[in-house]
Amino acid sequence: MADVTDEDQVAGMVARAVDEFGELDILVNNVSNRIAKPVAEITLEEWRGVISSALDGAFLCTRAALPYLEASDQAAIVNIGGVSGHAGVAKRTAVAAAKAGLVGLTGSLAAEFADRDITVNCVAPGHFEHAGEPGRMSDHFRERPVPLGRAGEPEDIAAMVGLLCGPRGRFITGQTMHINGGWHIAT
Repeated sequence: MADVTDEDQVAGMVARAVDEFGELDILVNNVSNRIAKPVAEITLEEWRGVISSALDGAFLCTRAALPYLEASDQAAIVNIGGVSGHAGVAKRTAVAAAKAGLVGLTGSLAAEFADRDITVNCVAPGHFEHAGEPGRMSDHFRERPVPLGRAGEPEDIAAMVGLLCGPRGRFITGQTMHINGGWHIAT
């Protein structure tokens, strides 16, 4: 465990992972503070907390992991975004900005790391059941239900991350994969 907005803690976390496992082939950036408030009620501190957890965290983790990923012959980075970064969602301004930023980061890193054979993709989930909170649903999913008629399951996200990080995903890079039951359809 580490505060992914703290450069020293991130360096320690990555070093410990390499010490424990001997190498580093995969980085999944999946940290985000989330708030649901009208923009007029979001404080600058709250805004920065959301942006920092998602974007600074992904930047710092990627930079710390890069020397180890460069040594791998199957390196993959997956950023976990969200549907709010692609679709207008009321009261999710900070989260939407952070998740949209992850899409931009994904594309730039994919272009930058392609010659090193490091793939970089983004997985953007929609409505998923939360452990310990069955039935919890954000207003935007209540107001506009998921077309497939159900919430996603964590295994749906894990399957896509597994594909992107596995041998069948080596020719996929710079993409955002939407896992949302048809709630947001990218064209």
